[in-house]
Amino acid sequence: MLFATTVLIAALATSPATDTTLAVARGTRLSVNNLAGRIIVTAWNRDEVQVHYTSDDDDAAINVELSGGEIRVSQRMRHGPAEIDLTINAPAWMPLDLQGTETGIIVSGSTAPVRAQSVEGDITLTGGADNVSLNSVEGAVRAEGVRGALDIQAVDGDVTILDMIGALSIQGVDGSILLESVTSSAVRVSTVAGDVSFTGPIAPNGSYSFTTHDGDLTIRPVGALNATVTVSTWSGDFESAFPVTIRGSQNSKRFTFTQGTGSARIELEAFDGQIRLTR
Repeated sequence: MLFATTVLIAALATSPATDTTLAVARGTRLSVNNLAGRIIVTAWNRDEVQVHYTSDDDDAAINVELSGGEIRVSQRMRHGPAEIDLTINAPAWMPLDLQGTETGIIVSGSTAPVRAQSVEGDITLTGGADNVSLNSVEGAVRAEGVRGALDIQAVDGDVTILDMIGALSIQGVDGSILLESVTSSAVRVSTVAGDVSFTGPIAPNGSYSFTTHDGDLTIRPVGALNATVTVSTWSGDFESAFPVTIRGSQNSKRFTFTQGTGSARIELEAFDGQIRLTR
């Protein structure tokens, strides 16, 4: 009987525990590194972090550690990296640092800073505040409801930003950029090959720069337009739904005009594409 009990305990100890729950104090951060699979983080109103993982690999396992004000979740390397899906519930206030290689990342409900990086995988964020950084080499990036500064780098994939308030910086290479309901006084957007579309109010004294080498620019100001607009193009055309009066010398490739008080600054540049300023 004693032998049977000992064997049972040993079996439980060596079988993977797929759920881990830790109580956390405010100020604790969550750091996740998953080499392959998915990272899904959903905010809840408990001061606890719950980690669940699934994998088709029998050798898959994870480490969950709480130390120095940080919870660290990572793969336990038994025989090299495995494909693991991580599903995590975390407090909405908890800052997030999420990394992966062949990894899709999904975050919803966060009211804290978020940093998410993936080499091959889409990144989808709903929420996020203060400072948000999203970086994907091969994958689409989508963010909705950000309340704070947002920085995005995307090499090969489309970028979609919806309903955000705060400073915005986007660097793309091969992909279109769609910006809808963006409220910001500081916007910097550039891509090499892709269209750029922006819809949002133009803040007094705001600064806006939109650049694409091989694509079209479409800018739709919401509300009054009081801006000094500079347009640069090489082989494309410029269309405006607003009256344009150019004073002084005029260059067909680069020119400046003023709308209203001219307090904001807008720079529009497309080497080989159409530039449209619409209502």
